[in-house]
Amino acid sequence: MPEYLEKEELVALLRAAKEYSSVQGYSILFTLAHTGLRIGELLTLKTSDIDWTNRRINITKTLYAPTFIHSQSRHWRFGNTCIRNARSVEKRI
Repeated sequence: MPEYLEKEELVALLRAAKEYSSVQGYSILFTLAHTGLRIGELLTLKTSDIDWTNRRINITKTLYAPTFIHSQSRHWRFGNTCIRNARSVEKRI
């Protein structure tokens, strides 16, 4: 099994997720695909970790097995599409 998706496979996955999944499910897949976040990092994010003004996600911890492990801080810049997806999920939470 490959460890990554080819561009066409990713496009097909996101298209299917947008059509058949919830807004939250699609946004999770989109964010993972376009930011490079690891699943454990995404699962520990809080809305306070998102700097909307500077378009940065502040990653300070990750989830590994059943416990939280603090990792080195890192940041990820994101574009307009990520902002729209994240805000649509944030409104539903």
